[in-house]
Amino acid sequence: MFQRSQLKKAIGNYSAEANFPEGFEVELQELEEPEEVQASRTVLKTGQVIKQWLIKCNAEDTTWEDEAVLISKFPRISLVDKAVEE
Repeated sequence: MFQRSQLKKAIGNYSAEANFPEGFEVELQELEEPEEVQASRTVLKTGQVIKQWLIKCNAEDTTWEDEAVLISKFPRISLVDKAVEE
């Protein structure tokens, strides 16, 4: 932790790097659409209740995803009519 008074004004001309180094690029087609929503649950994270969904991404990969993350990655996904197991 640091105090705001310890910050110093930057002097000079700075610009943000527009391109990522090789190997850090993410292609949109790399994101696999979920094959199936298998279950949902609620968990407590940092004092907040978070809804999670069990997502099957491919034949061997199933993972719990926070609802907010899932919707941000796949905005067209509909979770309203999915089966719920707690």
